[in-house]
Amino acid sequence: MKSRYLLLFSFFVVFVPLIINAQDFWQQTDGPYGGYVSCLAVNSSDLIFAGTSGGGIFRSDDNGESWTQINSGLTDLFVFSLTVSSNDQLFTGTGNGAFRSDDNGESWTSINDGLPASQISPLVVNTNNHIFAGTSEGIFRSTDHGDSWIEINSGLPNNNINSIAVSSMGYLFVGTSLGRVFISVNNGDLWTETNSSLSFIVEASIATNLNDYLFEWGSFEGIFRSTDNGNTWTEITNGLASASVYSFAVNSNNHLFVGTTNSIFRSTNDGDSWTEINVGFNAYEPIALAVTSNDDLFAGTIYNGVYRSTNNGNSWTVVNTGIINNNIKALAVNTYDVIFAGTNDGVFQTDNDGDSWTCVNNDITNSYIRTLTVNSTNTVFAGTQGGGIFRSSNNGENWVQINN
Repeated sequence: MKSRYLLLFSFFVVFVPLIINAQDFWQQTDGPYGGYVSCLAVNSSDLIFAGTSGGGIFRSDDNGESWTQINSGLTDLFVFSLTVSSNDQLFTGTGNGAFRSDDNGESWTSINDGLPASQISPLVVNTNNHIFAGTSEGIFRSTDHGDSWIEINSGLPNNNINSIAVSSMGYLFVGTSLGRVFISVNNGDLWTETNSSLSFIVEASIATNLNDYLFEWGSFEGIFRSTDNGNTWTEITNGLASASVYSFAVNSNNHLFVGTTNSIFRSTNDGDSWTEINVGFNAYEPIALAVTSNDDLFAGTIYNGVYRSTNNGNSWTVVNTGIINNNIKALAVNTYDVIFAGTNDGVFQTDNDGDSWTCVNNDITNSYIRTLTVNSTNTVFAGTQGGGIFRSSNNGENWVQINN
């Protein structure tokens, strides 16, 4: 009887530590790349910064060819805004406050003295390097690089600030969640409403071009232009296939770019007409647009990472290498230990335990993969959101839609 107890005791001594250690054996794989890119910014050296929803911030020093995660000191990885001052200080707004980097994102410092504990969506820096932050409790200003903030809501109703824009004359414009736009000609000390004629817009976003024309848009309402600081407005939707506008950018030639539900449009005449420019662009909701000093254009999307155009938007290329923020919905493994991952950006495959991934989306017409499975003959099946089911018998090189 004693020997039986001794045997059981030995069994637990040997195996219990193995179970405990196994729980710490996780590390992030190098991909699949892509994901939710919420904002973009470019500094004077053409370093490109991408803020993501859940993955923090990434930086590229080679025009988007590769990206490096730069989150040291950043305690909230849900990033909503990025802006750069004239001395290349970098500021970001997150779901829980604002942060500053003085070394191109290598490290971050919390700068929330005077800011409410809430989401910081828009951040803008004017020519005097004064910073303006929009929150659910109005707008705040810092004149000391974010070290301290004061509330500047005089004349401004207490509602969410969706966007902030600065004209070359230093005029400030804010768009609110009630579809109203306000102007300040004295650095935010006093605000005056300037777009009562467009009160049907639910959520106002605003920007200016090189002529100081003011542009306003909101989901499902199209885009409007004002040439008199918002006193009067003109609808400019000629050629714009979608009324849902999410992003806006201007290049050095004063060409305008807007991102809509599934495409990007360009105007070369201040918005009088628009041309769709989506060759190679296959993504959902380009919600961020940015332009480099040589007019290369970058688009951040909700599910598909970053796209780049080097020819004024005529064609686009995915540039996601290093952005590890993809939303993985499904995993499957075949008998040869090839792993398949289903994401919002299609199917990816790895044959080296995740050290590298290859996108295998040929012939899949719907990239929102929700489920994957492999049968006994190593045939892979992919279930999509809205596109039905696809099948591959050659490890994802080719797919056939099977919806009969």
